[in-house]
Amino acid sequence: MKSAILYCKNKQCKLIDSPSDRYCVGCILRSISEGWKSIQDDFIESDGISISKNNGTIYLGTKAELEDDEFGVMGWVLAEAVEKNGYYKDGYSFETIYISYDM
Repeated sequence: MKSAILYCKNKQCKLIDSPSDRYCVGCILRSISEGWKSIQDDFIESDGISISKNNGTIYLGTKAELEDDEFGVMGWVLAEAVEKNGYYKDGYSFETIYISYDM
């Protein structure tokens, strides 16, 4: 896990040069590289709950919160915080971490 955190913190993904390489799942860079399209128009919102117009998927939050979750996080910022707080040191004391490396 330490190597994944360092990979992300040091933005090693900027070295991606093969079409088969991809950014990490959950990272904003992946959303951008895949041509992110807003999902605001695909959902209706009522009382802070968002419901898909197409398939009835329910998200327990506003459309803005859903959009933020779907777009992703700045992985390198999260990795810096994880490293700073030392969550990776024993390999078992993780809070929720939304970065996974997928090639």
